[in-house]
Amino acid sequence: MQRLIFASSMARRSTRAEAFLDACLEGGINAELSTNILREIWEKYVFLVRLSGTTTAMRSVIGPIRENPQTRAFCLTLCGSRRGRNAHGVDLATDYGRATSRARG
Repeated sequence: MQRLIFASSMARRSTRAEAFLDACLEGGINAELSTNILREIWEKYVFLVRLSGTTTAMRSVIGPIRENPQTRAFCLTLCGSRRGRNAHGVDLATDYGRATSRARG
């Protein structure tokens, strides 16, 4: 989860963005220059909504929620519908929520 994802303000990769990426990597920062920053923003939003919605509804921190099969399933259902996430033209994988739950713990 500790990574920096950024993009050039232009539609393509820029020299400035590449230089920033190189500086981050040389400094030990887990950084990535995105080719689709809008998708990255929406993926983070979906992740944070699911996490905060689950911990609020369960009145618990995420560890015990993930350990219980029922509350873990609840967390996964909070990803929302694909249609809702694509309302702004962002193409997320149908199983995005399940994939990020495994990847991000």
